[in-house]
Formats: sequence, structure tokens, C-alpha cells
Amino acid sequence: MQARRLQAILACNQDCEYGRTHGFAAIADPATYARRVPIVRYDALRDSIARMAAGERGVLVTAPIIAFEETSGSSGGAKLVPYTEDALASFQSGLLPWLDDLHTGVEGLDQGRAYWSISPAARTPRQTAGGVPIGLPSDAAYLGNAVAGSLLATLCVPPAAAQITDIDAWRRFTLLHLLAAEDLALISIWSPTFLQELLRHAQEHADALVRCLVDGNPDVVEGARELPPGPRVSRDRGDVIRDVLAQREPAWTRLWPQLAVISCWDQAAAKPYAAALRRAFPIVRVQGKGLLATEGLVTIPFGDAAMPVLAVDSGFYEFVDAAGTAWLAGDVIPGHDYEVLLTNDSGFYRYAIGDRVRVHGFVGGAPTLEFIGRTGGGSDLCGEKLTETFVGDALHALALRFAMLAPSAHAPPGYVLLLDAAEVDAVDAARLAARVDDALAANPQYAYARQLRQLAPVRPLRCGHPATRWLDLCRQRGQRLGDIKPVALCTVDGWQQQFPPAA
Repeated sequence: MQARRLQAILACNQDCEYGRTHGFAAIADPATYARRVPIVRYDALRDSIARMAAGERGVLVTAPIIAFEETSGSSGGAKLVPYTEDALASFQSGLLPWLDDLHTGVEGLDQGRAYWSISPAARTPRQTAGGVPIGLPSDAAYLGNAVAGSLLATLCVPPAAAQITDIDAWRRFTLLHLLAAEDLALISIWSPTFLQELLRHAQEHADALVRCLVDGNPDVVEGARELPPGPRVSRDRGDVIRDVLAQREPAWTRLWPQLAVISCWDQAAAKPYAAALRRAFPIVRVQGKGLLATEGLVTIPFGDAAMPVLAVDSGFYEFVDAAGTAWLAGDVIPGHDYEVLLTNDSGFYRYAIGDRVRVHGFVGGAPTLEFIGRTGGGSDLCGEKLTETFVGDALHALALRFAMLAPSAHAPPGYVLLLDAAEVDAVDAARLAARVDDALAANPQYAYARQLRQLAPVRPLRCGHPATRWLDLCRQRGQRLGDIKPVALCTVDGWQQQFPPAA
């Protein structure tokens, strides 16, 4: 299937500029493809994509570009990703089986409504210089026209939420509809912190939200007046909402007794946040999403597999080991880590998406893969070479709702453990910092730097609402709200100004 998928992509694009340059028409098998076509990263394609954005056709793909999506990693500037009709179809060939499998396997899921995060929240529609839209109308576009109507009929938060450009107004509008949806059955988001921050905001503004739901007070949705009137609930429902939100550890299933599934990231740095959701929703299935990059779909959760399975019909995939050798999907070895190369219908050929995966096994011949972190993005103050994956393992053991490590260049240099002051007191913060310092010493370079006192011990920094501050920092840097990933190792310049100590 992978060989057939590769041939279909090459045949469709053999007449574009990139296809002619690399002789797509003469490539008959994956081995020839690997010899003739180089591995590339985004910077190697940036000029070609700029030409496409200006309106030039036939550069990286033969088919017309119907939209660009804008993305940004945890470091680096914005990137435009081109989409063709076939590219969206490749997403659907993985997402629709996932959705079907989910509804088949979870009883009652189709008896209630759903919340799908609207990624364009607080984003103004734009076009490229060539007149191509930047951004899809909503995440529902990835599922295709065949199911879009059915999907829209199940939404508890109207798609009109995407029109709200003020982030606070968008948050209040979304919460009003969520709190009113007693029949909520499915929540599909990207980062678990996205939902956690919504729920925290609901608790902090409970009285105003309940007044609006019961009495129709419009002040709470200032900035969204152009939208249809918000939902109303009975006074009894309002009392239940107020009572639940007043609890220190709310019984969320009292608000949503039909809630069956929360779909979100639960791997790499998202692990502790997904674990916190599982504790907050103990009778709800929190299903980890597969690896879905803006450039293409890699894995989907499916059946009883412990890890997501390769979406074998959504693209052609190669896996690069530590020695730099690229392997095909059927040849990877369980227990080994690889960097993913993606070839798809968007004009990406042997494209290093920057994600690393660990192979757990095989289902029907397809590998099951755990996302373990981004390539690069590490920190190296004096030769210690800490990576996101290594730091993530150290922080995951703390079992906290929020924990993030950040480098500090102050003399002597070292690392700061950012913690939520509402979760950890000063005594525990010091203990946890020492525990992380010990865990990092499993890296011989870190241990050696500590022994030589080149690095100071990890010091704790208790912050007020650090998860919210991380969301704000990422939004300021151009990331879409729904796409913001939690990270274990923060390497953003100027993080000190974003995470001041708690009072």
C-alpha cells in the first residue's frame, strides 16, 4: 500500500517543476525514490512556497493550491503550508476511519452533541499576494464535505465562534455554549491545556456566566454582539452549573452526564496534562490523538492498539534512525526511535517534519508509533545538550498539572523549573527542583557540568497561571490557539518577562 501511495503521488506531480527536476516519471520503486530525491526541511522549500503564494502554478505540485495554512513551531518564524484538494483528501483518508472507529467503539457517543475546537479563534482572515486564502474555515474542513453537514448538526458551539477576533469574547462565548450543553458527548481538542484553561476561566467567572445563561445578561459577551443570542438555561440548571464551578475539584460529569470521550494530545510533553484530565474526568475516555502535523497526517488512534497506528493511506513515510539511514514503514524495529519523513500531496517530498517517534509494534503490518518530541529544540548552555524528550521524561515523573524547564544564562548558568504557585507551595517547589536536578544528572554531560559547577542546581520558580502565560506567549508569536503544544523545555527568548514570580 505504501509503494502504491508513493507511485500515485509521483504520477500526479511528475510534470511540476520539482517533479521534472528529480525525474519523478522514471521512479519505479521506493529505493529509486530515496536515491534520486533529497531529504529536505522547510527552509529548502521556502522560496518555492513563496512563488506558489504569489500565484505561480506547477512549482511543487501540478494541481492548484486551494489554501495555505500557517503554522509555527515552538521556535522559528511562521511557515505557509500549501493544500491541494488531494492533500485534504489524504487527511480524510485517515481521519474518517478514526472517527468511524471511535463512534463504533464507544456506546452512546452518537446520542449527544460535540465540541470541536475552532482553531481560527482570534484570527483575522487573510490571503496571500496571489489571492489564495490563508487558513481553512475550520478544523471541520479536514473531514471533507461528505460529513461536514452531519458534523455541523452535532456542534454545541456554533461555527460562528470563529468570527470572534477578541480572545476574551471568544472564550466567554464558547463557555456559555459548553455550559449550556447538558447533552455534550464528545470533546475534540488538540492540547489538553486548551480545555484546562477554558475550565479554569469558567470557575473564575462563574457568577457572570451563570447570570448570562439564566437572565440573558449581554455584558458577559461584549465583543460578540454581532453573533446570534447566546444560549439560555433554566434556573435549576444554572444552580447546578454554579455549584459545580464552585468546587475546588469540580465533578464535571454533573454538568455533562453524557460526556463519553475527550480526544486530545497525550504524548511527549502533553502526558502530564492529559493525565490531569483523566483525573478530572475519571469515567470519561480520554483518547490520545495521533500525530497530525500541519503538513500532513502521520498516525491515528485505532481499535485496541495501545499506540496510534501509521495512517498508511494518507502519505508515504520513511523513518530515519540515529545513523541517518532511512527505513520504510514495514522495516522499522520496535523499541527504536526515528525521525519521520513525509511525502504527500501538498508538495512535500522526503520532508523532515521535525517529529520523532518510537516504534511499539505492528497492527496488520503497520507500525504503531508514539510521538516522543521534536528534533532539535534542545538546550546547550555548556555542553550538556538537553533534549525535549529527555526533559519531558524527567518532568512527567512529577505528575504535576504544570511543569516546564527553562534555561537561564545568569552566572552561573543553569535551569529554572517553572511551577504553578496554585499547585505547589515553596517547600515542595524546592524539593521538586532538587528531584529534577537529580533526574537530569542521568545525562552524563549534565552531571559533569554540575560536578564542575559550570551549571547551577535547578532552581524553582513559582508563577501565577503559568499555563495561561504560555498560551499568551505562543499566541503573541503567531501560533494558533488550538495548535499550541505544551513543552517540557522552553527555549523561547525572553521567557523571564512572561513568567514573573508569584506574589
